[in-house]
Amino acid sequence: MRYARLGLRADERITRILLPAALAALRRGESLTFGKITISAAGVQGKKGLVPWSEITTAEARDGNVVINRAGKFWAVHNRPVNAISNVSLLLALADICRRDA
Repeated sequence: MRYARLGLRADERITRILLPAALAALRRGESLTFGKITISAAGVQGKKGLVPWSEITTAEARDGNVVINRAGKFWAVHNRPVNAISNVSLLLALADICRRDA
């Protein structure tokens, strides 16, 4: 239990450190890739093209997967194993900010 808490705290600190530079990169028009998930200031790259942040309803880690859902669609834009994505916490923090700002 103690090690799990330590891991969470480390993850939160790493996200806090990386978040400003990642946000700045998005605002400069750069895309960021997290495993097979690519995001930009405009949205999330899906199989059929870019999905604007205004259409993204949720971006969360659930049941061992990172799930990004689109409004009105049954299938997720992305449903990938957490362990296949680098910096999951950073991705989710950026998604929350981008969705809120959309």
